[in-house]
Amino acid sequence: MPNWKRMLTQLGFNGEELWDTLRYRLKGRMKAIGPVHILPYRGYGTPSAFYLNGRVLEKKGILRTTDRSTPWSNLLVTFRRFETLEIPGARVRAESGGVVEEAVTDGEGYFGVVLRFDPPLPTTGVWHPVHVELLDRPNPRQGPVTATGQVVVPSPTSDFGIISDIDDTIIETHATSLAKMAKITFL
Repeated sequence: MPNWKRMLTQLGFNGEELWDTLRYRLKGRMKAIGPVHILPYRGYGTPSAFYLNGRVLEKKGILRTTDRSTPWSNLLVTFRRFETLEIPGARVRAESGGVVEEAVTDGEGYFGVVLRFDPPLPTTGVWHPVHVELLDRPNPRQGPVTATGQVVVPSPTSDFGIISDIDDTIIETHATSLAKMAKITFL
């Protein structure tokens, strides 16, 4: 391994992280960060606590493909879905049932919040909304950025649950390695 690469690795950078950091800083200095959005993932919980993760990214404006799309345009759209601009260090606020928590995104734009309820929420319904708001504005021309996530709270009388995850269960995707994942996806 070359000395400069070893030095970057020892400092905690890998090639993708370094590229992401440089690109985000450059776009920020040029005031070229486009509109951003919050992508809350489906969460899970109990009457006492909700767990919700999500991501803050620059919007890509990706158009849907059609039956008439060429293989090259499909390939370009697929690449654009992988090539995201993550928003690191963004503060988000999550609220549900009168409980509010804040979190800060990591270097890849991910955040996680835990909303704790005391006393526990009544167990009505299975899905519960969590309202998420971006407190920082990387794009000052953009108005408020909000999203609504969903948290599932199974019935306390449930006898069993089913957990399903396709990544690395049905097909080995190598989701932690961009190069290996791209090879499997494209080939």
